[in-house]
Amino acid sequence: MNLPNYLFLITMEHGYLLVRPEDVQAISPVDPDTQIPVVFSSTLDVTQKPLIDSSGNEWIPLEEDCQAPEFIERLADHLRTFPHQIRERITRCEPNIRTAEIARYVQSNNISEMCRIPPSQ
Repeated sequence: MNLPNYLFLITMEHGYLLVRPEDVQAISPVDPDTQIPVVFSSTLDVTQKPLIDSSGNEWIPLEEDCQAPEFIERLADHLRTFPHQIRERITRCEPNIRTAEIARYVQSNNISEMCRIPPSQ
């Protein structure tokens, strides 16, 4: 199984897990009649506007206290794996920025490259 990689961005005030919009949408049940995602969570919002990195990739920042843990649990269920296997694929980054600077930071960097897990030695 090929598990996705993610970046956990730690600002001066808080931490955010940057995830792909399609991963959030994959764990969201869709109403078969309207094809609109069903609201299944008080924390995850499938309509949240993504940030775009320097390579044009979209990323949604999930807040560390409630959104990120719920996302990891639901994604693990969706991929039929364990949450710790998802957590092992998360790279941590502390760029010494304020939370208000996340959008500019993402736009200035290739997040896909930053969250790539190096091969085991």
